[in-house]
Amino acid sequence: MIQHYLITSWRQLMKYKAQNLIALLGLGLALLCFSVCLHVSRYMFNVNESIENRDHIARVKVKQVENDKVLSMTSGQLATELRTKGLHNVDFCAVYNNDDREYNVVFSDNRLLPYKISGLETDSLFYKFFNPQILYGSWVVTSRTTNAVVLTLQKARQIFGNPAEAVGKHLISTHPFEGSSRKVPSTGGITYTITAVMEDFPTNTTVHFMRTFDSLVLNDSEGVILNPLPMLGTQTFAMVGKGQSVSDFISQLDRQQLIVEQLYDNYSVVAVPFEKDLSLNEFFFILSITIAVAGTLVLLAGLLNFFYFLIGSFLIRIKEYNIRRAHGAGFGSLQLMLFTQSALYVALVGIVTFIAMEWLINGWQLDFPGVHFSFQMNVLLQQTFSYLLALLFVCMAVAVVLIYKVRKINISVGLFGTFGRTSKHRLRTLMIGVQLVIAWIFLSLTVALFLQADHVSKAVFSSLSTDEKERTLSVPLDYRFLSDVQKEEIVSRIQHVSGVELLTRSEENIVGSGWWQTTFFKGEQTRDNAISLYFLRVDADFFDFFHIPFLSGSLSKEPGQLMVDPVLAKRLGEKALGTQLFDYDRNSYIVTGVCEKPLFEMYNPGREALGELYWVYDFKGQFGHCYVKAAPGRTADVKQAVEAILRDILPENIEPEVSTFIETIEKVQALEFKLRDIIFFMAIVAMLISILGIYSSITLDTEHRQKEMAIRKINGAKMYHIVLIFARLYLKLIAICVLIAFPIVGLIISTVSSFYVSAVSFGFFFYLGVFLLVSVLVGMALYVRIRNIARINPSVIIKNE
Repeated sequence: MIQHYLITSWRQLMKYKAQNLIALLGLGLALLCFSVCLHVSRYMFNVNESIENRDHIARVKVKQVENDKVLSMTSGQLATELRTKGLHNVDFCAVYNNDDREYNVVFSDNRLLPYKISGLETDSLFYKFFNPQILYGSWVVTSRTTNAVVLTLQKARQIFGNPAEAVGKHLISTHPFEGSSRKVPSTGGITYTITAVMEDFPTNTTVHFMRTFDSLVLNDSEGVILNPLPMLGTQTFAMVGKGQSVSDFISQLDRQQLIVEQLYDNYSVVAVPFEKDLSLNEFFFILSITIAVAGTLVLLAGLLNFFYFLIGSFLIRIKEYNIRRAHGAGFGSLQLMLFTQSALYVALVGIVTFIAMEWLINGWQLDFPGVHFSFQMNVLLQQTFSYLLALLFVCMAVAVVLIYKVRKINISVGLFGTFGRTSKHRLRTLMIGVQLVIAWIFLSLTVALFLQADHVSKAVFSSLSTDEKERTLSVPLDYRFLSDVQKEEIVSRIQHVSGVELLTRSEENIVGSGWWQTTFFKGEQTRDNAISLYFLRVDADFFDFFHIPFLSGSLSKEPGQLMVDPVLAKRLGEKALGTQLFDYDRNSYIVTGVCEKPLFEMYNPGREALGELYWVYDFKGQFGHCYVKAAPGRTADVKQAVEAILRDILPENIEPEVSTFIETIEKVQALEFKLRDIIFFMAIVAMLISILGIYSSITLDTEHRQKEMAIRKINGAKMYHIVLIFARLYLKLIAICVLIAFPIVGLIISTVSSFYVSAVSFGFFFYLGVFLLVSVLVGMALYVRIRNIARINPSVIIKNE
């Protein structure tokens, strides 16, 4: 019986090959988009769900006594201090994010190789709070060892190959880490011991949201937690014991009104439930919502096509159902027949989805500024399978309703009459309209992202032409194991490479990450004299290299001079030139010039109000980046020579990273460059579904109305008359869809643009261009079919009738 139903279902599928292929492929690709988007969005929103003790953990924060401003970050000693405040049945844990530590790893043959190992400094209670999965070694040993390191599985495998071999190995710091006491030598030299290897920690937690880390560091003798350092930046967590709830603990803090000193100021201690402290700022919230909505829209376009043809294939078999009824088939038998057909269709959709997923998604990662996401294929496959089951359930619901209606009509009517037909095709028109709106939205956003990406590549350091950006090489040299002499040797050798025109140095990569926010003082170190600003240490050649003009003042290329942008110059007062500024160490500097402000990044519009300061610095090897401008036509040769110089000096495990300035911009300003490819794929899927749906629809129309067109041609109808007959509906549909889609696109663009320092202005010609593009695509689909019907020979059609 099942075999018979499968054969008839397959024949039904083959009877309308083109339409069914459109429906199945469209839904398969749409389901792929939906599954991927929802996988990312669900992962972001399921914050802290992987933490078993989340219901018993609170995030401890501090609130300024004067203005009630709540700070999420605390000092490293707050956890220790709270343990002495008489808060019974409560444990406290401190976690400090100390990214990009550099160590010399000691191997079994006494070789020393440098590695960057990002880490979280914490205490022994981390295990009780967050339960990391220890694979090799022991947490007990870790908690009792000074300067103990727990590596993640991925990092241990990367360094040692066999993760088990990592336990017992030593790491030697190459420099003082952030927060280290001033007693640590500039060359580091502190020995750390790897005491355990743990499973990679989930990234969707408050601890380190949407970012990975390589290690946990405990009992750090020179760290932030064990030393009373005047700095904020530590996360403090509290865990309540049995018989006590987090809300009770929060109420207890509110009643006691504990006051602690943090960074020379008094703060009261407050707390929020850990599971509700989502760490989703506005950017992450909008990003996750946008991803989920985008996937849902693409799925909706695919579902409309699929169900339109599925229901049509069910209705075509009305006569067959009634014949089976006449031979005694009951509700269950008819339902099983439609279930078999639905299961076959859903299985084919699943095959398309899983093949595309394996081909396109397996091993893919999403990397945005501050965001890292690795697809968990086993979870993604499980979620997709559940969506397929839900699809099958909906198909069954449609079949149940249809069979219920079939059984309510008389068998003779079912055999010789009509059932549920309409000449106006309202459902089909609505389906095509919704699909067009969705496709229009994605296509508009794709064009907008391509324009914004092009704008970003040109606007960041717009003083450089596109040609100069393509032949300017960005060379990272922020390796702590390199001595100042070695860095100067690298720069000297690069300057002598044939084809090198100019070279300049900076403290870090100036695109996006080289800036530091700090405070200078106009006089004594008081709050009234403090000026918060962004500063960058640069070479004296920096302004010539990047063609940055001076608006006033001058540069004598002597170290210690300060250049300011117009915003900071205005904050300094009418006589900005000659202003004397002091740093925290009371070193004095003079503002000697005001220069035009280049655009360094796109994602920090709030920073524009502070202003920027350029500190002309005598690096003497103490730099982390250099930029090399190659002569026209010599970029590839210069890049190859620079890489050869770096390989000659860097250790064997370090691969040189040399890129053009334009590639650096695309890497740092990754959001639009990554999103445009993702949205572009979704736009292609949505547009294909819509165009093929329109093509299938107009095909059915023209085939059913051949006799009518023949009669009209006999009565003198011209080609343009026939074209208007068929195209009139779709022209109206395009106009209505434009009125719906463009306001939605405008709202999305205006919301996203608020995150940019500089965004493209999308005006009349942008919308006109998108309108013409979609109209041409739809017109091509219509033209192919209408041309054929307009060229028919009336005598042949009448003869065939």
